[in-house]
This record gives sequence, structure tokens and C-alpha cells, in this order.
Amino acid sequence: MRALGERFDAASAFAVVAAPAAPGRGGCASASDAAYALGHAVAARLDAGAEEGALAMTASYLAAVAAPCPAEELAAVDAFQRAPERALTGAALGALDGALLFPWYLDDAHGTGTPAQIAASLLAIAAQSTPAGAARFHAEPDIFDALRASLRSRGKDLDDLLLEFAVARAFLGSRSDGAHLTDAERFGDFGRVRFEWSLPYATLPRRVAPLRPIEPTGTTYLWLDLSAESAAAPGLEAAEITFVADWELPALFRWAIVKVDRQGAEAGRVEVAGIFGSSRAQRTVVGLDGLSGLLIVGVNAGSMIRSHPFDPDDAPFMPHGYTVWLSR
Repeated sequence: MRALGERFDAASAFAVVAAPAAPGRGGCASASDAAYALGHAVAARLDAGAEEGALAMTASYLAAVAAPCPAEELAAVDAFQRAPERALTGAALGALDGALLFPWYLDDAHGTGTPAQIAASLLAIAAQSTPAGAARFHAEPDIFDALRASLRSRGKDLDDLLLEFAVARAFLGSRSDGAHLTDAERFGDFGRVRFEWSLPYATLPRRVAPLRPIEPTGTTYLWLDLSAESAAAPGLEAAEITFVADWELPALFRWAIVKVDRQGAEAGRVEVAGIFGSSRAQRTVVGLDGLSGLLIVGVNAGSMIRSHPFDPDDAPFMPHGYTVWLSR
């Protein structure tokens, strides 16, 4: 529908879902389809001009809350975790998407216990009024603008949140340590995020690059194995690891080096802040004794140009590559 010029934009919503008798549907799959369609309508009611990827992410989460279907959610989360370099809002509407993990994390880490409260609130905050007769809704502000404003009032920024989420999704499924996301174990091996590299300590120094470049809000993971069988010599308590990352401009990458103990739990974290105008980050990590490894997490926080922050309207997104140097 064209914009009506009323107080807030509004749109009609229609959906076609597979019949329960269709191959692969029926049972909870049909309920999930219907909940997804209704979730899309609810999201469009709150913000008719929201971007397709934001609507797909929100509709997927609302469907998972209203009509849980483990088989559908496992497939969606598995696909999402296999491609961590993808932008959070890179999905097309029409099917459950694993990006539902992001609004789930927002509720789990920053919510008050009401399901989907933050996701719905962000859409409501981002509602806008487009002048009458416009052919397209004016999709500004978007949910990330709303999120930035909300975080700013708490003394944080979006880069921090994206990095926190990136670390949390590394402890999903069978890698869960029970400290990052509630009920994360239920995804099993389907929830394991893909690591770009797994490097034995004894092979350092190494310089590595990702299989595919990283889209804005996408993440990348590297594992440095410190287990006894991969370390060439004992005495890790006195050892140190030097981490150097270089990436393509104009992207701004944020990094975290997470210490993982022998039980698979986070034992500490070193965050490496991105510096506007710089495409390099460097840090030395000590205190390696008793660890099974170091998990290196990087997130593409968008453009380092302050006047052009990440906007989901900019799809298709321009990905950027990086290299990481590790030495001992």
C-alpha cells in the first residue's frame, strides 16, 4: 500500500502457507508456518517500513516463542551457525531463519522476562510516518537506530553489543557452558558455530584468513588449541600469545580473545577495541596455564565512517576480509 500520511505508517499483511498435508509439513511445522506468518504481520503493524531482513529476524523469533518446533528451529539455527559471516539481517522473508538468535539474546541478556519484549519495542520505537502518496515507506529510523539510542542511554554502543552476542553464539548447542544463553544446550551439535581455523599451539607462528569475507554485523571465529597433546612443550603458565589483526577499509572490526578452560567454560576475556581510522588491532595475552584453548572472535561492526553506521537498508552488504597473525 502507498503511504497514507497518517500518524504512523500502516500496511496490510497477507500470507500463504503450505497445507498440513504438504510433504514435510504438518504437526508443529504447520503451526510454526502459521506463527511465522502472524509474526510477520505483527512486525509490519509495529513498523510497516521495516527492512525485509529485520522483519524476517523478528518473525522467526516470534514464531519460535509462540509455536516452538524443534525440527524447524534446528534446521534454521544450523544454517545460521554454518555461515556466521552473514549479516544478521541478510535473510529473505518466507521461512524460519536462525537470526532469531539475536532477539533471543537481547531478551535473555537485557530483557525483563517478557518474551519478545525487546524485539517488539525496537520495532515500535522505529515506527515512522511517511508523507502521503510516497511510493515507498521511509524506513528511517530502523531497529538498529533504535538499538543505538537505547544503548547510548546505558553508556554502551552497538559495537559492544554485537561483540557480546558474537561471543555468546560461540557457546551454543553442545559447546554451551551454561553461562551465556539460557537453554542453549537443546540445539546440540546443530548449534555449533563454524570456526574458520583450528590451530595447534605448536604450529605458531601462523597467519590465516577467512574462507569468505565478513558482512557488516557478521562474525568470524578462530580456535587456538592449547591442549596438552597439541602443545610442543609444558610451561604454558609463562607463555604468551601475540595477536595481530588487519582488515580491509572502511570496515571497523571488533575482537575478543576468550580463554576457555578444560571444561569448555569461559575463564576470562580480553577485548580489543576497534579504533576509528585504523585497520589494525594488536594484543598480547598471558595466563594460558590450565586452558584448553583461546577462542578468537571478530565482528564486522560496519563502516568506520561515523556518519554512515550500519543500516539494514544497505543490502546487499559489502563484505570485507581480514588476516590474523598469531605468534608465541
